Amino acid sequence: MHSFIEVTFHELEHDRSVENAVHRWVARLEGTQLEVRHARVRLERIGRRRTSACLELSLSGDRTAIAATAHEDAFVAIADAFRAARQQVMGRRTATLPRGSAAA
Repeated sequence: MHSFIEVTFHELEHDRSVENAVHRWVARLEGTQLEVRHARVRLERIGRRRTSACLELSLSGDRTAIAATAHEDAFVAIADAFRAARQQVMGRRTATLPRGSAAA
């Protein structure tokens, strides 16, 4: 496991598989030419069934990405947070067209 990745659980039991999912997402980001210097993820129980994932990424070039999401499934909350952070840093690569419209 990478020492620059911090995963904390607040009002949740520590879950090794959830922590491993965070490590996989960081590795996935590094595959997109982003140099992650430090990743901090806080997972928190919201109500009875929802999990919040708060993500802070410190990247090369003094860039920072912060994202927070919530979902009933902790893995989905983590994935959504990492996707939002990636989108913040990289922006959309291609413009998306509404469904059913054709490119001219």
